This record gives sequence, structure tokens and C-alpha cells, in this order.
Amino acid sequence: MKKVVGIPILLLLTCSLRAQSTKFIDSLLNNRILRVPAYESDTISHNQLLFQMQYAKSLFVDTTGASELKGAQILSVDLLFTDYPAHSDLKPLNKRRLIALCQLVPGIEKQKNISWTIVRQMDGKDPESAGRLHHGFVINYRKPYTPEDRKRELTIIQQAIPDTTVPYQPADETPGKIHQWAIIHQGNTPRAKTFMGRPLKKLTDQRAKLEPPAEGDSIVAITPDVALNKYLIDPKMRKMVNGEDSLFLLLGPRPDPGGTLVKAPEPVAKPVIPAPDPVPMPQDSTVLHTFARNKFEHMLVIADVTGSMSPYIVQLVQWMQQHEKRSNIDYCLCFNDGDNRIDDLKYIGNTGGTYGAKVENSKEMADLIQTTMEKGDGGDLEENPCEAVIKGIEAAPDSKNVVLIADSWAPARDLQLVGQIKKPVQVVICGKRLGVHPDLITIALVSGGSLHFINEDILDLSPLKQGKEMFIHNRYYRFNGKQVVEAVH
Repeated sequence: MKKVVGIPILLLLTCSLRAQSTKFIDSLLNNRILRVPAYESDTISHNQLLFQMQYAKSLFVDTTGASELKGAQILSVDLLFTDYPAHSDLKPLNKRRLIALCQLVPGIEKQKNISWTIVRQMDGKDPESAGRLHHGFVINYRKPYTPEDRKRELTIIQQAIPDTTVPYQPADETPGKIHQWAIIHQGNTPRAKTFMGRPLKKLTDQRAKLEPPAEGDSIVAITPDVALNKYLIDPKMRKMVNGEDSLFLLLGPRPDPGGTLVKAPEPVAKPVIPAPDPVPMPQDSTVLHTFARNKFEHMLVIADVTGSMSPYIVQLVQWMQQHEKRSNIDYCLCFNDGDNRIDDLKYIGNTGGTYGAKVENSKEMADLIQTTMEKGDGGDLEENPCEAVIKGIEAAPDSKNVVLIADSWAPARDLQLVGQIKKPVQVVICGKRLGVHPDLITIALVSGGSLHFINEDILDLSPLKQGKEMFIHNRYYRFNGKQVVEAVH
């Protein structure tokens, strides 16, 4: 009798879960769709998976790497499709695709703090061009932070102080083109041995230098900046190829799990999304560009040093090293979101993990960062930036500019404290993603501050307080009277 009763209950539960998923999927499809020419992506402080689907289909071509998401923090999910046929209702197709994702990653629709985006690529004008674009899902995520991760990031900070000073130059002030490409290969083997999960056979600045590829090989063109970010070249090599539009890679076939080689298809000309192979920590220049462009004086720097922020925080050491005789940083406060305190004991306004000091040179900056990192790594995705800013202002009340180095993915658990911030906060957004976390815009808006990206400064956020929407890094935002939220229709 128990079995007879249990079956209907199980069926009701299953139907209820499906109804919840369907309601969630419908809400996503009814939101504003992001329109871009073609999807571009890169990774700095996180990992990425591409679950490819065929054009106009809802079946996955390859689900390799799905197990990587177990226990990981999923930051964002981007559903990619093309604007072809332009006048067709593509919601049914995208709904089937979202259902397939929920089946592949059970419970993904229930995870909080995931940024979902429906991306309509406009470059698909016909079946052939549409078929060359990516279709399916791009998932950005972070693996659980380990002691090995912390050791690696501490090493990045320790190695940031070179023996000699190399003055920083913004992108538009770099030296002229150097043609001695051969210098790059004089004993300097690129650090990364793979690209897109395939062995790198050769890298050059001239397509003609690559011999005809063997069966299964492919030739891929990428920009020098992508090559730098993927550790295929180093900063010195990057200067040598300044002015080049493309570098050319000869890639061998992708190994399968059994060790045999699988013939790889020819790459398309559109931006390539790398496979989830582990790569060395890439470089970034968001902080350096922002500081060089804005000329902040008498700075109080508030730095998020939680897990995966080292590519950005190391730039504070580099800036100090390059400007020690005329440093514009008066005081620095680093925060790690609680000194490894368990999440349930992180109380608003008293989460802890904040360490500040007056820093006069790059070594003192590096020591402060390392001390804070060694105390903790953040734990969950939420952080305590408002508490850190308030404590920083209390410690350095005479500072003229308050600059927050922030993780673009991270929500603020203590956003309710934003009204207690008594000075404008200039928020430097670190991390390449579609949009910005609304909590960071709230901190800038409510404090009377601004937002800063690698190549852009948004100094006037007043339209939000006037009830208008603002388009910031490919997303629309509005102010609801209390905080900034994503604007959806």
C-alpha cells in the first residue's frame, strides 16, 4: 500500500519541480535580450565552459567538462543564438535549450547569484554565416578555492617587484612597431603549450611562415592581446609585435581522454571561446589604466584580495613600484571577507578580515596584500566592501579620493551599510563579464562616486536617480529608490 501511495506523491513532486523550472525559464525568455554582433569572451579571474549546440538545434554537441561544475560557484550563464531567421519567433527553440541545460546541470536554476543572459548575435545574415557563430551556453564559474590556489596567488604578488623599474605606458603611448619577430623565439618558449585544449605547434606573426597543416591540424588567427592574456607570449614579446593585427597559431589535433588524437574541425573566423583546460594566471591592466587615466590624488585604496583577485591586486604593487618617488596612494586597506570565518558567522558590519596601513613603497604594499591574503580567501561569493570602505575612511579621513578595487562578479552582503559611506567612492571594476554586479553600481551611485573600467570611466550616474535607465557594459540598470537592479522588460 505504501508503494501505491508513494508513486502519486513522487509524480506530483516531479511535476512541481518541472513547473518551477518552466516558470523560471519563461521569466528568462521574457527579459530584455542582449544584442551583439558576435559573442566575445575572455577569462581573467574565473574558468569557462562552452556547451556547444548545433545551429537551430537544442541537443548538445559536447558536454565535456560538466563535472567541473560540481561544487563550483557558477557566476553566469549566457545562452547564445543568432538573429536568423530575423523575423522568426525563436523562443520555443531557446526554451528547449534552457530545459536541456537544466537537465544537464540539475538545480542550476535554483542557485543564487548567477547572472543569466540571453545573447542574440546579429552577424548571422544567412544559414551559412549563422552556422559559423557559437550556439549553446557559455558558463563562467570558479572552482572551490584551495591552499594551492592561495600559494599560487601569493607567488604572483611576491614576484611583482622586479629588479629594475619599467615605467608604465598606457596603450596609446606604447613604442612603435618592432619587426624582429625572430627575437621572440631566441630561447623564449611560450609558457602555454596548448590553446583551446589543443597542442600548440608554432606561433608566428606571418601566416606564410606556417607550413601547410597536417591532417587534423588547424591554423588560428588571434590578436596579440589575446595571446598575452593566454600566456602564449610575455609582455616583452607583446611590445615587439605592437601594431600587428593578428598572430597565427598552428594547432595540432585535440587529444581525447584515451590519449589518441581526434581530428579537429577548422576553426571559424569568429572569436574563439577557450576550452576549460587549466592555464597560467593571465595578466590584466584595468587598475593601471584607470590610475594612469584619472590621475587620482591622495588616494585611499580599498582592495578586495579574496580568491582569484591577484591579477588585479598585483597592479597596486606594480603602480607603487613605478611611482615610489611620487606615489599618490596615502593609505591602503585590504579585505578578505572574514579571515576564513564560516559564512553563518559573518555579521553585517563586523565580518572582519580588514587590514590597513600607510604604504610608502611597493614592498610595504606587497606585504600588506600578502598578510591579508594569508588570513583568508573569502569563502562564499558575497563580500563585505561597504564595511571595508567605512573602516578605510575612518583610518584615513584626510584622503581625497576613495578608490575601491572590486570584483565585478561579487555581490555585497553588507549593502545595507552603503548609506553610512561619507565620501564618494570611485569603483574600479575588475573582471570581464557582460555588465556589472548591481551592488557595485549602488555603492558608486549612493556615495556620489563613479565607475571605472579598463578603457572607460562613467563619472555621471545621476540619470539613475532621475528614474532613467542606464546602459552600462551591455546591460540596462535602474535605481528602485533603494538600490540599483538590472532593468528587465
